[in-house]
Amino acid sequence: MKTPRPHPSTCLNLHKLKDLRQARGLTQTQLSRLLGLERDGYSIYETGKSHLSLCLFRQLCLALDLDPFTILELLYLTEKNSLIDPQLLKDFRDACLRHGTTPAEALRDFMQVFSNQ
Repeated sequence: MKTPRPHPSTCLNLHKLKDLRQARGLTQTQLSRLLGLERDGYSIYETGKSHLSLCLFRQLCLALDLDPFTILELLYLTEKNSLIDPQLLKDFRDACLRHGTTPAEALRDFMQVFSNQ
């Protein structure tokens, strides 16, 4: 017997996904085109009617230029008792703003420093 899949909203923060798309000034149709989907093909993912494949999720993250921490938030991995404490993430983002860098740039710099030792 096949185990039923959980609803997409339990795996992906659909409200955040919509907010990110809108913050980039994109309609669902425009994002569909960027992802190579049919005219309104993206809407089924944002509304939770279907699951994103890993390949399409990767394309979406690239199309929206998401930093690693935003991706973790989309996947519900930054809540209390999860992978990253939300307060720690907020402090990190605030520090990035103060230093004029993005979280992705800060992580890249961090990895370069430790890979050179």
